[in-house]
Amino acid sequence: MLTAISSAALLDMDVAISLRLESGAKAKQEKFDRLGTSFRSINDAVSAASATLDTTARSLISAADTTQQLSGSVASASEQTSSNVQSVASATGELGSSVGDNGSCLQRAVSRPLPTCGHSSLLRLRVLDRMTLLQVSFVMLDTSVASVTTRLRPFCLAV
Repeated sequence: MLTAISSAALLDMDVAISLRLESGAKAKQEKFDRLGTSFRSINDAVSAASATLDTTARSLISAADTTQQLSGSVASASEQTSSNVQSVASATGELGSSVGDNGSCLQRAVSRPLPTCGHSSLLRLRVLDRMTLLQVSFVMLDTSVASVTTRLRPFCLAV
């Protein structure tokens, strides 16, 4: 009979241990399931943030490319403007020199005494008339170039 009681006690303990182990395994599985759910949630959030970062990076790269292209265009336009202003300044200097030379020529022609009669007097008057018109044309051209140069000066200073 002792053997039967001992067997029954051992069987009872075996059942109790099995139940205890099963409940512990079930609790562990539930913990692992909750942990897996947490990890999936974190993984989803990181994936979404990564996709957003990727989109933002592509936008920034595109903006940088556009900025680089535009800065190249601005630099080219600036160089061209500078070259144009230098050409205008050079032409203005040459024009000023030419106007001065024509003015000297006109001054010399006017300072000579005119003959009182003859063909040369009429010819000389025509030459003086044409030189005066030429001088006026040069002054008007010089004024126009000076006006353009004045309008271009702010662009020159910006370069």
